[in-house]
Amino acid sequence: MRVIFLFLVSLTTAPVLSAGEKARSLPAAATEKISFSKDVKVLLGHNCFECHANGKKKGALDMSSRESLLKGGESGAAIVPGKSAESALIKRLVSSDPEEVMPQKKPALKDSEIAILRAWIDQGMLWDDMAIDRAKKIDVAPRRPKVAGSGNAVDLLLKEVLAKSSVSADKVVDDRMYARRVYLDATGVQPTPAELAEFIADTQPEKRERLVQKVLANAEGYTAHWISFWSDLLRNGTTLAGIDGHANVNVTPWLERSLKENKPYDQFVRELVAPAKETEAFIQGVTMRGVIPASQTPEMQAAQNVAQVFLGIQLKCASCHDSFVSRWTLEDAYGMASVFSDKTVELVRCEIPTGKTAVGKFIYPELGTFDAKAPRPQRLQQLADLITRKENGQFARTIANRIFGRLFGRAIVEPVDEMENAPWHPELLDYLGSYLSDNAYDLKKLMALLMTSKAYQLQPGNTKNDKSYIFRGPLVRRLTAEQYLDNVYALLSIPRRAWKEKATPLTESLGRPDRNNVATTRESESTTLQALELINGPDLQKLIYVDGLQQINALLIETKKSKPEFLARLYLQALGRKPAASEIHALESIWLGQITPETAADMVWAVIMLPEFQLIR
Repeated sequence: MRVIFLFLVSLTTAPVLSAGEKARSLPAAATEKISFSKDVKVLLGHNCFECHANGKKKGALDMSSRESLLKGGESGAAIVPGKSAESALIKRLVSSDPEEVMPQKKPALKDSEIAILRAWIDQGMLWDDMAIDRAKKIDVAPRRPKVAGSGNAVDLLLKEVLAKSSVSADKVVDDRMYARRVYLDATGVQPTPAELAEFIADTQPEKRERLVQKVLANAEGYTAHWISFWSDLLRNGTTLAGIDGHANVNVTPWLERSLKENKPYDQFVRELVAPAKETEAFIQGVTMRGVIPASQTPEMQAAQNVAQVFLGIQLKCASCHDSFVSRWTLEDAYGMASVFSDKTVELVRCEIPTGKTAVGKFIYPELGTFDAKAPRPQRLQQLADLITRKENGQFARTIANRIFGRLFGRAIVEPVDEMENAPWHPELLDYLGSYLSDNAYDLKKLMALLMTSKAYQLQPGNTKNDKSYIFRGPLVRRLTAEQYLDNVYALLSIPRRAWKEKATPLTESLGRPDRNNVATTRESESTTLQALELINGPDLQKLIYVDGLQQINALLIETKKSKPEFLARLYLQALGRKPAASEIHALESIWLGQITPETAADMVWAVIMLPEFQLIR
């Protein structure tokens, strides 16, 4: 029997060759440099890995490594490195023989896809490390590393890391910068001049610890800031609301109340996974009209979102086929999805039904499972218990990783939704997870531990994109869209908070997501669109020159229309410091003519454009 070299499923609609047809002409190899991980892996993953990787070797062909692929199968070598035209793999893609042409009974690969494969082979078949060991289990148990010495455990654990990078733990930011960092991270707005002056004047040795406790105790401010973080994660307020009958994912009243009372995180999650009426919107997902892809049914959306948000697991790829970039399989995704369904669920691979019925199981089966025959509410309660049980250390580590990333600019595991990746400091992550669990899942206590550490107080360190990351201090971070607006509101004494407002072109340009999907991170890179909105956008222009003009005029009157006095007050309120003589001179040199509310508004605009205003250092 002829051994078929399979290319199983293609995402194209090109016709399959029939008997008697002429062979396709061989497409030329692509001219650009080909990356295995970016260009080739997706083709192999969609078309080959089901039968030739992850322990499966149809026809004795294993494609899970470069060495095994070069070895070939029962039909001999599949690839000749450097000679794509002589490689059996390429020949079969354009063969006229209906028994040899690949894929069999499936749409043919596009010329552009064959060109990529040819170029990859011609360029030496360079291979990134892609081995996925699904047999190796993730150790989900809680781990409590021993911390030697006295003091903040975060600093004790990072001591060796800082020593290797030649960073002194004593090189911390001054009181003004520390207070600004704490207020912005805890409440979203910087301290008022009076609050800042009081803190700087304090001479007690534990003033910074007391400041953190004081600011975190501000329930209103804490809620107004962190509600945006959680709304991103929970898709709270999707812009699909009202379109094609979509209902709004609205858990706002419950979310606001939960943050104000600092609800224990395990209880917080249980109320979302096994919901009452006011929290059921999160797991309901979006009901689409027309033909719904199998990977986007409401129950699959629920499985994806719950796994991503609370366990740091990406199931989107595995919802269509076994993931070729992570350990998760189609059966894993459907096993989780079945708990949310009122009927049996059939596995569908790349929109092709498999005829197999999903077997309900928890993503970490070693922790237990749920009763597939139980009513849906009971199954959801069982799932909530599995996720939040003490034995599931990944649960606490996942949120600890997110909080660390939020406060320091880079998480311990990156990306934050791939918790199976190696952390840059395993013991620190383990400690933070166990600390949260041991302290009744109090997120504010975890934040206080981090914010009072010398590590948090260090001068800004390296950039997030460093290829070989070594912790040297918190990263410089840009204010979120809501933080930026909230601080402009505070500067202009406008009693508003941005989280309560609909998205605008300004906030969207500054990174606020549409929340049609779970958003666990926001883009932090500057863009041309941001510059255009900040310089010429109508939203900011109206805010300063219309909504805030009355307060700007009031400040002018208070300072008796003195340019130096006005600038001194403006700088103190916006930046927490007085302007340098050079700054006053520079602004006065362009601030010509009679002082008016409009020209004063120009100065306000100039100050809120400064990186010092827009960044957390």
